[in-house]
Amino acid sequence: MLNFRTKAIQTISASVLALSAGVAAHADTLTLTAKDGSSQISGELLTFEDGNYVLDTVHGKFTIAANAVTCDGLSCPELSLEASKFTVTGSGTVTAHLAPELLMAFAAHSGQEIKDGQKNGTSSAYEMTDSNGTTVSVAMNHSNASRGLSDISARVAHLAFSARPASEVEEVAATQLGLGKLRTEATEQVVGHDALMVIVHPDNHLRAISESVLADVFSGKVSDWRALGRADAGKISIYVREDNSAARQILDYVLMRPNRENLSATVTVMNSDEEIADAVKADPNGIGLTRYIHRAGANALQIEGVCGIRVSATPFSIKTGEYPLSHPIYMYRAGADLPKAANEFADFVSSDVAQNVVRDAGFVSTKITESLLDTQGLRITHAVTQNDDEDFDGTKQMLKMMANARRLSTTIRFGNGSNDLDAAAYNDLERLADLMRSDKYKGKVLYFMGFTDSVGRKDLNLFLAVQRAEIVRQAVVSRYPELADRIKAQSVAFGELSPLACNETRPGREVNRRVEVWVHDEAIRVSLSQ
Repeated sequence: MLNFRTKAIQTISASVLALSAGVAAHADTLTLTAKDGSSQISGELLTFEDGNYVLDTVHGKFTIAANAVTCDGLSCPELSLEASKFTVTGSGTVTAHLAPELLMAFAAHSGQEIKDGQKNGTSSAYEMTDSNGTTVSVAMNHSNASRGLSDISARVAHLAFSARPASEVEEVAATQLGLGKLRTEATEQVVGHDALMVIVHPDNHLRAISESVLADVFSGKVSDWRALGRADAGKISIYVREDNSAARQILDYVLMRPNRENLSATVTVMNSDEEIADAVKADPNGIGLTRYIHRAGANALQIEGVCGIRVSATPFSIKTGEYPLSHPIYMYRAGADLPKAANEFADFVSSDVAQNVVRDAGFVSTKITESLLDTQGLRITHAVTQNDDEDFDGTKQMLKMMANARRLSTTIRFGNGSNDLDAAAYNDLERLADLMRSDKYKGKVLYFMGFTDSVGRKDLNLFLAVQRAEIVRQAVVSRYPELADRIKAQSVAFGELSPLACNETRPGREVNRRVEVWVHDEAIRVSLSQ
C-alpha cells in the first residue's frame, strides 16, 4: 500500500539530502527521485514488493511506489521483473461483468493460458502464463468510480474503470499526488458505452415517463401509481444505488438537479445494479435505475424531456449520447510507466476483438454504426414542429442533405462556449479514421455537421456551429493526412435547427452542442455550408 506522498518528499527532501553523504557508502542505500525532479529521498532498502520500495530513512520507514520515482544505487531492483503483476479497479458493474471477459479475451489473443484465482465479494485474482512459462498476476477489485480514480491517483492500482469522466476535484487530487492530469489522450480512453435504464415490473404497462415526473417520483412528490395512470393504486417503491456510485451522480445531474428536486428519504438503497433489477422485477410497485446489461425481464421505459422529445435506449442512441441517461465507459491508466502487461491489456480493450467482447457482455461497443434518416422519424418530427417559420428553408436544406446520406454514430460534443476537443473526442476521431481506411468508404464524402443549443442569438449559434464543424474536420485532415486520397471531408452547419434533447435543461443543451458525422456518395450543395 502506498503511504508516501509527493508533499512528504518535498517536506523532508532538504534534510535527507543534507544527510545523504553520511549514508551513501552503505551497500543497501539507494536514492529515489520523483520523476518530475522535484524531490529526493535516500535510505536503506528493506524490501521491494508489489511494485513498492520500502525504505528505512533517518525520518523513519516509508513505502514508495516504484512507478512514481527513479532509483539510483547498487541495491536498485530490476524493475522489469515487476511487470509480472497489475491491479484493475473501479466500477463494480464493469469489473464484475466486463473486465473479466476482456481479460480472458486478452489472454487468448496473446497466446496465454489464464486461470481464476481466489475470489471474494470485493475482488478476484487471475494468473496468465505464456509459452515461456512467465506468469502475470492480475488483481481485480470491485469498487466504484470514485474509489477507482482515487486508487490510480495514489498508485495502488494500475487501471481503473469508471462510468463517468474524472471530475475537476479528482484531476486536482491526481496532480497533487504526482500522477498529472487524468483527462488526457495518454491516460483516458473510452472502452464502451452503457446507460441507466428506468425499469418497472414487467406487468406494469407504463411505456414512457417524462424527466419532470420521474424527478417527482424519486423525490417522493408522486408516491402512488394511480397518479401515473395505473388503474390500481399502490405505493411506489423506489430502488437506487448508494451515494458515491456513478449511478447516483448521473441521477442527480440529469434528473434531480435540473428539476430542483432532492431524493426521497424513503428510497431503498442497494449496493449493485443487479440487486436493483432483481428487486424491481420482483416488486409489482417497484421502479428503479439499473444498467443496460440488467434490463432483461423488466419493463424499460422511454424517457421524455420537458419539451416533449422522447428517446428510447438503443445501441445507436446510447453511442451518440442522445438517450439522456447514457454514458461512456472510461478506463484510466495510472501514468505512462505501467507494467508491460497492464499497458498491453489497456491497448487491447480498444481493439475490434475486444469490442466484440464488450457487445457480447451486454454493453454497447465503441464500433461505429450507421443510421438512415428514415429510422429517425422522431428527429424529423422535432425538427419540423419545434422550428419557427423563418427556419423553414434551413430545415428543408438540412433534411434534403440527410435524405440520401447515412449518419455515423460518431458524435463530438462541446462544452458551453468551448471549441476544445477532449480526450474522448480524439478517441472517436481515431476510430473514425480507422473506419475510413476501409474500402467501403473509399471515394465517399464525409460531412461534419455542426449543431448548437438555442441559447443566444441564432446567427451567433450558427457561426459557433460552423466553427466547431470546421475544427473537427481540420482535426481529421491534419491528424490523418493519408485519408486525403480516400475521402472528401466537408463541414456544414445548421445551428439550433435540429434539437435532439430539450434546450430547457443543462443536460439537454449538452446533447445539442454537437458535431455529427454523415456519409454521402457525392457532394451536395447546401446554402449554409462553409
